[in-house]
Amino acid sequence: MNIVTGKLMPDEGKVEWSKNVHAGYLDQHAVLEKGMTIGGVLKSAFDPLLQKEQRMNEICDQLGDTDSEQMEQLMEELGTIQDELTLHDFYTIDAKVEEVARALGLLDFGLERDVTDLSGGQRTKVF
Repeated sequence: MNIVTGKLMPDEGKVEWSKNVHAGYLDQHAVLEKGMTIGGVLKSAFDPLLQKEQRMNEICDQLGDTDSEQMEQLMEELGTIQDELTLHDFYTIDAKVEEVARALGLLDFGLERDVTDLSGGQRTKVF
């Protein structure tokens, strides 16, 4: 798994991924730190999509200061990102987080509750 997640380099060969493939890894020794909320930890499962949104916002900021050739490239990238976000229901992430929290019995604690205030069993559910 360390090679798949990029923590180690393979001795031979290389790891190649298809364009839209993302691997997830849940560290068994992950630490929940003070200041992290239930909702924030659950939402972090969507970090790859949130990073795409950030890139989309960067592109939008650049559009006013580009020539027509750059604008065409940026618009193409923007369209690709928008399609991917739509495909993965990006705009319903908050509802998905709430649904998962409800299913795990965490919604009663509140999504803004600090994870360090939870019991060990409750923290395990957050992971």
